[in-house]
Amino acid sequence: MREEAAIRREGEWLLLNVKGRPGAKTDRIRGIAGGLVQIDVAAAPEDGKATERMLAFLARAFGVPRRNVELVSGAHARWKRVRVKDATTMPDGLKDAES
Repeated sequence: MREEAAIRREGEWLLLNVKGRPGAKTDRIRGIAGGLVQIDVAAAPEDGKATERMLAFLARAFGVPRRNVELVSGAHARWKRVRVKDATTMPDGLKDAES
C-alpha cells in the first residue's frame, strides 16, 4: 500500500496532511516526515486556540486570506487534514513536496 502524500493538489485546492505541535516558541513549518507536514504552533492546545493559530499561520505561509484555509478533519487532534485554496506561494521546506 502506498503512503499518502503530505501535500496533494485537488483542482484549485492543496490538501495537506498535518501533524501539529502546540506550545512551541514560534510558529514554523519544520518540514515533512512520515507523510505529514510538521508544524509548530505558539499557542496552547485548549479551546481550539492552537488549531486556529495554525490555520492563520498557514494562510500567511501560503499567501492566501484566512478564509481560503479550511480544516477538513482533526479539530481536537494533533493529526489534521487542511485544505488551502488558490495558494500563491509554497512555503520554504515544502516546495518539493507537492504531488
